[in-house]
Amino acid sequence: MRRALVVGAVCVVGLGVVLGLRARNSRRDKEELPTAVVTRRTLRATVLATGVVQAQIGAEVKVGARVSGRVKRLYANIGDVVTRGQVIAELEQEDLVAQFDKARAEARGASAKSLEAFAASSAQPAQTQAGINQARAALSAASAKWREAKAASDAQPVQSASLIEQAERTLHAAREHYESAKADAEAQPQETAARVAQAEASLKVAQANLALVKRGARTEEIAQAEATVRQAAAKATDAKLKLQRAQKLFAQDYVPRQEVDSRQADYDAAVAQLDAAREQLTLTRTRTTPEDLAKAQGDVQHAEAVLRSAKVGAVQDELKRKTVAATQADVQRTGAALRAAKALAVQDELKRQQVASADAEIARTRAALREAEAQAVQDEMKRHEATASRAQSQAARATTQVQAAQLSYATITAPLTGIIASVATQEGETVAAGLTAPTFVTIVDLSKLQVDAYVDETDIGKVKIGQPVTFTVDAYPDKDFTGRVTAIYPKAVIQQNVVSYDTVITIDDSGGLLKPDMTASVILEVGERSNVLTVPNKAVKREEGEKVVYVMEQGKPVRRNVRTGWKDSDYTEILAGLKEGDRVLLEEPVAAEKPRSGSLPPGATSR
Repeated sequence: MRRALVVGAVCVVGLGVVLGLRARNSRRDKEELPTAVVTRRTLRATVLATGVVQAQIGAEVKVGARVSGRVKRLYANIGDVVTRGQVIAELEQEDLVAQFDKARAEARGASAKSLEAFAASSAQPAQTQAGINQARAALSAASAKWREAKAASDAQPVQSASLIEQAERTLHAAREHYESAKADAEAQPQETAARVAQAEASLKVAQANLALVKRGARTEEIAQAEATVRQAAAKATDAKLKLQRAQKLFAQDYVPRQEVDSRQADYDAAVAQLDAAREQLTLTRTRTTPEDLAKAQGDVQHAEAVLRSAKVGAVQDELKRKTVAATQADVQRTGAALRAAKALAVQDELKRQQVASADAEIARTRAALREAEAQAVQDEMKRHEATASRAQSQAARATTQVQAAQLSYATITAPLTGIIASVATQEGETVAAGLTAPTFVTIVDLSKLQVDAYVDETDIGKVKIGQPVTFTVDAYPDKDFTGRVTAIYPKAVIQQNVVSYDTVITIDDSGGLLKPDMTASVILEVGERSNVLTVPNKAVKREEGEKVVYVMEQGKPVRRNVRTGWKDSDYTEILAGLKEGDRVLLEEPVAAEKPRSGSLPPGATSR
């Protein structure tokens, strides 16, 4: 009985539950569920990320000191705006100024010494080389002149002595003939037959002797005279060429004036010697020996004179007078030949003096050459000294530049335009520069900021360089800032097992509102599709591993499988399963009909 009561109670309760559920479903069906119409619109695909405002590379600089010293003045405070090159701080400079002045004075001294050494070494070498060349040319010319003078001196004296001796003999014979003719002319003629016969016989003998003499001089004497003429002509030609060469060298300042004068004297002497040789040749060809010819002529003349005297006294006297005149002319001619021979002897002495002068000139030019070569050695030493002095001057200038740089380091200037972010020192504090420079201030250029956005690994494939970006910061929640993606770090950032990639965003224009380390909420626009079917994101459900929507058909909700595409914050792209104008439910109904096979609307497909 008790069991029957329990079963009855359970049945009553179950019946009540069923009746209550039906009543609730009936009321919900009568209520109007929220719906939306499938429409075409433009979708923009975005990626959301969180980032941090950072200074760009080179926009934040820590400024310090490169030398040690005490801070004399500090001109920067936190928040101050500074420009590039503006003085931020100064260190005490007394010791650096003293070192710079010392280095500069040493550099000036070394430079002056270097200039002096360089001037001494650069001015002299050209003169020294010219002196060596001139001394060598002078020595060569003196040696050639000595050889020529020595050859002429050795060859000419024998000829000069022979000519003088021959001229003296000829003159002596001519004088004897002259005296004999004169005595004959003064003697009284004897007009007897015996004297006539004797005169005729004497005339025949004299004529025969004269004919023998007139056959000519000896061949060897004529050949010797012709050789003398040729030798004198060759010497005259050689002296002329040497004179012309000396004149050309003198015009080019290679030889002194005395060399030209010496060559002129040689040439004049050679011409005089040639003239004397030619005259001697003429004399030799017209006689055999002067005494023989003169004597034979005198005998003939005397015999003729005796004969004529015997025949006609007046004719004899006239002939005697002519003989005296002829012999007198012969004496004068032979005297001129003797004077010419003595002139040649004087020239021989002059040539011997020229040989001695050439010896002295050679000694002088050799001494000048040795002196010039010694000067060349001194010039080389001066060039080495100038090179060493120049190296010392360059080292001194380098030291001065180092000291100037050290002095400039005592004045710390801003390397860029920006704002003072931090100050790490104060006036009166001593800083020591080591391997790393101590930091005085940190300067940030707020016009060169960027956002480092950390994009999830599932979205990083959609992000490309150049895509536009919008972001906000907590300090200005109502202001949107814009920028573009400029870099994507290839190395991932892993925090709490979440993999993300640092994406660098260059800010277009922050208006000076942003500051480093601000947190940014970033929206990256990764793409856009126009005129696509869309439904609200709430209308798409996932059931049994598939994406579905509920469509109102004949007043009842019907589930449809759909294939989706892009999705933004509000709408989802429908690629298949719906058509434009369909009305979809935004909330899942309590009970809905599943679509029957073949009952999909036109244009819709199922997955």
